[in-house]
Amino acid sequence: MRILVVTDGYPPADRAAADLGCRDIVEGLIERGHRVQVLTGGSGQSKAPETGLIHRRLIRDRYDISNWQDVFRKEVVNQIALHDLAREFQPEVALFFDLSRVSASLPLLAGDLGIPACLHVGSDWLATWEMDRWYREQPRGARGRRALRYLRRRFGLAAFPRPLYDLPVIFTSRYIREATGRASKSSPQPAVIFPGVDIRRFPFKKEARFEPARLLYLGPFGPQGGIETAIQALGILKQDARYGGATLTIAGPFPGLPEIVASYQNRAASAGVLRDVSFVDYSPDRSSPDFYLAHDVFVYPAARVESLTPSLLEAMACGLGVISTAIGGNAEVLEDGVNALVIPPENPELCAQDLRRFLNDPALEKMLRAGARRTIMERFRLDQSVDAIENVLTEIAGHAPADQTARVFANLPATPGRDGLGRPTRILPNADRWLRWSGFLIRIRHLFKPKSLFAKLKSGMRVISCRLSLLFFPPVLKSIHKVLGRDRSVPQSAQPREILVVQPADLGDVVLSGPFLRNLRMFMPRSKIVLAVQPGLMNVIEKCPYVDEFVPFNYRSIAGWENAFYGSIRWWLKGLTLAVRVFSKHRFDLAVSLRWNDDAPQAASLILMAASGAPRRVAYINSPNVYRSLGRDGVNRLITNGLERGAVKHEVEYQMDLLRFLGGRAEDTSLEVWTTAEDDRTARDLLDKHRIAAGELLIALAPGARWEFRRWPADRFVELARWLQDTYDAKILILAGKAERALAEEIERALPSDRTVNLAGQTTIREMASVLKSCRYFVGIDSGPMHVAVAVGVPVVGLFGAGEYNRFKPWGPTHSVVQLGLRCAPCPINCQFSEARCIRGIAVEQVKDAFQKMLGPQFPL
Repeated sequence: MRILVVTDGYPPADRAAADLGCRDIVEGLIERGHRVQVLTGGSGQSKAPETGLIHRRLIRDRYDISNWQDVFRKEVVNQIALHDLAREFQPEVALFFDLSRVSASLPLLAGDLGIPACLHVGSDWLATWEMDRWYREQPRGARGRRALRYLRRRFGLAAFPRPLYDLPVIFTSRYIREATGRASKSSPQPAVIFPGVDIRRFPFKKEARFEPARLLYLGPFGPQGGIETAIQALGILKQDARYGGATLTIAGPFPGLPEIVASYQNRAASAGVLRDVSFVDYSPDRSSPDFYLAHDVFVYPAARVESLTPSLLEAMACGLGVISTAIGGNAEVLEDGVNALVIPPENPELCAQDLRRFLNDPALEKMLRAGARRTIMERFRLDQSVDAIENVLTEIAGHAPADQTARVFANLPATPGRDGLGRPTRILPNADRWLRWSGFLIRIRHLFKPKSLFAKLKSGMRVISCRLSLLFFPPVLKSIHKVLGRDRSVPQSAQPREILVVQPADLGDVVLSGPFLRNLRMFMPRSKIVLAVQPGLMNVIEKCPYVDEFVPFNYRSIAGWENAFYGSIRWWLKGLTLAVRVFSKHRFDLAVSLRWNDDAPQAASLILMAASGAPRRVAYINSPNVYRSLGRDGVNRLITNGLERGAVKHEVEYQMDLLRFLGGRAEDTSLEVWTTAEDDRTARDLLDKHRIAAGELLIALAPGARWEFRRWPADRFVELARWLQDTYDAKILILAGKAERALAEEIERALPSDRTVNLAGQTTIREMASVLKSCRYFVGIDSGPMHVAVAVGVPVVGLFGAGEYNRFKPWGPTHSVVQLGLRCAPCPINCQFSEARCIRGIAVEQVKDAFQKMLGPQFPL
């Protein structure tokens, strides 16, 4: 059988785990007598030659492919590449791997050419296939983008007559199949074929473990990979003298990631194990069994949701002891106490506990290692995977018309000339000429569209006004402070007399600022601390004992504040007013912005800091290699010195880094909310009014979110609440703001009135915190109430969709998070799809499972 394999990367030029897995399948098919050709993406700047097997003709997405002309040019090359190779090779079936970086239209083009197509899905790329650049550029409806319509017909390019999920699909785990179905629509012909390990290359490690213990982490090199947890667990383990010689090897593709490596090294230094943690650049042409055999325990405490982790399977095949989380597809492999020790994500204490348990019990070690090898032998062998894929492809090819190989490929012109990478040399210049003329005509046409012209003029005037404001207002403010006797310079070593702290964000961010304020007060006990926040958040912060004075700063009062990345003249005028009326009473020596993002709220914070007259203004700044527009860089000039934005961390850690930059120490990072006795009495009265006694299983539901696309559907909250009531005899307490009363009432009406209490819009933020103190558990969206629940000590089940999980996950190890983990998250206010798949794709069963693990045996089913 002639099989065409299309993928965005292929070894040896590409060495990601998915690329290595693709090659294993291709080689397995070739061993079975099939003729295989591989069409893949180019290898960056290198001129990798084509071989009889590999054709590197596809163009991948790059950061500089931004406008529709670039997308069109890439699509011309990729579709011609598939067309020509299909004409040369005349495949009987085509197998498409991850296409997220090339062209999602290629499987549909194969169908147009009479080639049966099958998708191989090992990630979420099929759930988010509409993110494809070519798909997003397609005109919607009868009007619009006439130039693109004409060029598409002129060059015979395929569009998207039907969705990709209509094609047959091979999923690499049941989890990916179900998650894809929940996020979009299910394929009519789905198959689940687990990836396999070549057991001929990965022998079982028969000898016993060595002393001292050698731990290995090999997996995703990102914030959810679990590297920090592994480092912290090693630090805890080495507190026991018996394991003083234990080491941890962290392997991954390190070149080009110095900021991330430095972040992990800082974490290792904080845990006291910097000398015991080694970072090894590991991106081999083939996975090396010797690398696994040189270690004793494979540690994978990841929070990342993925299909199946290849390194986990390879470690199990070698018989290493496995201590890992069971998230996503990995839950289909791991059995606690049978072939691994399963731990919850991001919990270094339990990870270290299971490490001690494994190292102290030779019988357990022997059983788990044998169980791991047996699991691979029975269910995850490479030959089994290739056999199953071969059967699927044979069936698909058998359903094709008998004359499919004789199809005439006449939609595209012949392309005899090619460059060094096998790309067409005759059509591209022709396409470039058409694109240049089309772009010129479109720009001419836009000049005669009043709305388009007005929008460009308005945008240009905004930038010009912001630039002029940067030239005008700072000298004016400096003159005002000089007249008021506030213009001076203070040595950085001196303890500031007054400090302005600016927190421009929402409720959750303000709650997460508590550790910074507490440690700042400990570090500078004699300084006067003034905090600027939004007026609507004064209730939650006004009782904070670490702050001496509060300044309301309503930067959102101007229209279009979300897009004021370059600042706003109205913010300057507001700052000028505060400088005269409020800041004239102060002598600020230091101003600090807690905002990490380089966005509009940060621009407002910097303007407020400039208006304060503080000679030292500290905030996060961009790294030198980060692209910055001229306007934003101008606003950032208001910063006198700052800390570079680096690797992704939690918001609390970002603020602790700022504190260390100021010279302080992070001694206590726990959250807190400052309620009063009156708040507690009000909360108790509300609960008594609804006959909720102390000690009852009271579970809080917070279904609201500021942006609707972040909300979990109300009917799923209802289903979850009914299950909690029926299964655990729980009482449900609905918490929401005034703007979310309709949503809360919709949920309340669907639940039994005797076990449901709706307090939406009936409490202040502090009173809500006092009410939460009486709750046993909390479930809600990634929003302010979730962080309030954490601050008062309530275990949380957080539902994350479009939000920034790494920055705003519940702070602490006793909480649980449910997320789909799509590649498009986090995302801005406007979702790329017709609905928010990241949050709507979370099933009620997933949340139930999280609750069952959290409730444990104290509440048997």
